[in-house]
This record gives sequence, C-alpha cells and structure tokens, in this order.
Amino acid sequence: MGPTPAKATGASARTVTTGNVVRMSSPFVSIDHNVMGGVPCITGTRIPIATVVSMMAEGSTAADIVADFPQVSIEAISAALQFAADAVLQRELPIPLTA
Repeated sequence: MGPTPAKATGASARTVTTGNVVRMSSPFVSIDHNVMGGVPCITGTRIPIATVVSMMAEGSTAADIVADFPQVSIEAISAALQFAADAVLQRELPIPLTA
C-alpha cells in the first residue's frame, strides 16, 4: 500500500493528517508520533514547541532562538507561539479558587 493520503481533521480543519504525521494549520508545526513521542515540534526538527515557549518566557528573543537553532526561522517561532496560544484557548485551565 502507498502512503496514507492527507485529510483534514478537527472542528475547523486546522490540522491535516498524513500517515503518522499531523500538520497544524501552520506548515511550521507538526506532530509525528515517530518524532519526540508525538510532542508538537517545529516541522522538520526535534525542537518541541514547549522549548520555544519556555525560552521566550525566560527572556530569549526570537533572534536568540534562531541563533541557538539556526534551522528555525522567525516565522516558525511565531507559529510556535500561536500554536501554544491556541492550545491554551482550547482547554480548561486548572485555576484554584481563592477564598
């Protein structure tokens, strides 16, 4: 059998699945169960989206990240941040109530 054809998935067709690889609405973010155990990564790398977000939270600039990971573009960093923001918007966060 040949490769699995791509198909749109999700409520708003924001993901495309091809075989074991899920590409998000951005070509810069993908989930491949054979790469990093399916953790969302910058497409074509083993750099998790969470690493990019953590680096930004610690004060790195996009230029700093590109210097550390030259295979990553500014556009990919922007897509990673958008992916993370979208993920937060789609989930209920466990925020404890205070008295």
